[in-house]
Amino acid sequence: MASVASPTGSGLAALHLPLEQPATHYIEPLELEQALRAGAALVDVRSARERADGHLSRSVHLPAREWAAPAAAAAALEQLALLAGRPPSTLILYGMYSRDRAVRCARAAAAAAAGTRVLVLRGGFQQCMAQLWPGSARVARPSAALFASVRAERWGELGRQGLVWLPDLQPVEELLRRLTRCEPPWLPRALPLAFRKRSGDALRAALPYVCEVYGPHAAAAMIPGVSSRAHECGALLHLRCHTIPFEHAARTDRLMVLAVAAAGWLLLYPTALKVRCVVGALVYSFMELAFTKLERGSSYTSFTQFNAVLLYLPILLDLYGALLGDNVLCYILLFPANVWLLEVVVGHAIIWLHGHNVAWCYADYSDAFFNDCARLGHAPAWLALGVACFHLYPWLVAMTEGA
Repeated sequence: MASVASPTGSGLAALHLPLEQPATHYIEPLELEQALRAGAALVDVRSARERADGHLSRSVHLPAREWAAPAAAAAALEQLALLAGRPPSTLILYGMYSRDRAVRCARAAAAAAAGTRVLVLRGGFQQCMAQLWPGSARVARPSAALFASVRAERWGELGRQGLVWLPDLQPVEELLRRLTRCEPPWLPRALPLAFRKRSGDALRAALPYVCEVYGPHAAAAMIPGVSSRAHECGALLHLRCHTIPFEHAARTDRLMVLAVAAAGWLLLYPTALKVRCVVGALVYSFMELAFTKLERGSSYTSFTQFNAVLLYLPILLDLYGALLGDNVLCYILLFPANVWLLEVVVGHAIIWLHGHNVAWCYADYSDAFFNDCARLGHAPAWLALGVACFHLYPWLVAMTEGA
């Protein structure tokens, strides 16, 4: 291979480098599996920090610095031959974008091993994520088995480029995170006893379901049958909207129940109660936006949850207040149980409607109960909400009834 001058690039600046270098041979991401089956050796020349957020499962990690000189390249090839059991006849190298480091490493490898066919993976690991990772918006042929250790939350969509590594996409935020070591979510870090997670295989199994609700949605690609599950289909202001993934009679039944519930709310709820329901649902939606930002690292609330509060608020506050409103201590201390009842009832109603709970997800918490619809660790938050409701809701009742 001829020596080729290659400018140094880093991060998204690499995308401004030529997609192809003269005298460099390339292989497309869609051709990779066939080449690996034919016995090609795959080498990741990225840094350990880049590789930690995902790599190709059959790749050997030999960072670019190990290919810097012909002697170093020869040593890297010897190490690769030892790992593979034989010198490879075909060598495929990839970087993050394969426009800079991988090209330079391929040039060094070709000079050190004249009998080896050296290829560069076009577009690097980033284009493998964009074209082959099942959760990518631009996936051409999903192949989850080709990947290993992918932290989907560390990847974000960048228009036609597809999935891009977040430290490249958001360099300022990444710098601040590394400087402060105080990355979100903040509540589990500040109060670990109140936000105890599952561990080991149980946590790994739960995380795709958590990401299905809160994002990044690319991580939900590992859920069996994810394509037939309810998913986000847009937003109404700050409220996320979701599909109803049923067909024929099952879908008709659910739409009829929704129509009956809406008609009941419109016809049976007094005007003053309707106003309180709307105010309560709006206030709670913004509370949930703030809470999920602290708990999950990203703000989230749903149209489904908003409508559930519209329907259930008379039980949560009016009926509960009628029973315990004269006893401040009982009202506040039992308020978590009041909310847990809401979560169990509403959570299972949402599961029936959408196939899974699109409003919240506690699957990664060790103290979740009742089909992961409620959790004990939120009790302090519900106690605080009870204090607020005890003092503020009677005022709202007086305002609406007086009007």
